[in-house]
Amino acid sequence: MDGALKILAENRLAPEDIKQIKVFTFAESAALNTNYPQNTEEAQYNIAFPIAVALLDGAVGPDQVLAPRLFDKDVRRIMDKIRIIAQERFQKDFPAKAESEVEITATNGKVFASGVMSAKWDPLTVFPTDQELENKFLWLTSPVIGEAKANALASLIWHLDREEKLDRMIELCIQ
Repeated sequence: MDGALKILAENRLAPEDIKQIKVFTFAESAALNTNYPQNTEEAQYNIAFPIAVALLDGAVGPDQVLAPRLFDKDVRRIMDKIRIIAQERFQKDFPAKAESEVEITATNGKVFASGVMSAKWDPLTVFPTDQELENKFLWLTSPVIGEAKANALASLIWHLDREEKLDRMIELCIQ
């Protein structure tokens, strides 16, 4: 996802400018499903779906792995352009490194490469900041439990060592 998004941003491409996407990766990554997902679980264990939806929406979150986005024709159109290719250059360092490279061929014939990339926040590359973790937590929990509860829960989690009971935490998790 990050490699494909990087290429779009750096080259001012739009999803409709894409003719083909190649993802060069290690065998275990290439073995992930690439079929159209039929449910949330299939979407989360799919390699093509999150790339396609990220190119269209800029991110992959709860809204993207649920209907109606799960069955969107534009997402499927992008998925049809994705080819996953296992390469020894990535296999030799796996599992110590989980790297991939994305190559996008534009409709005008130009080819753009992401360069070798690791997953965002891969422990071998860059750890997230506390603020990045909190932002992701709020992004994922606010739509489910509401913004006020999500903020209160985040605050409680940051100071969990001061809590004697988990009652308040459990209460905040309930809708």
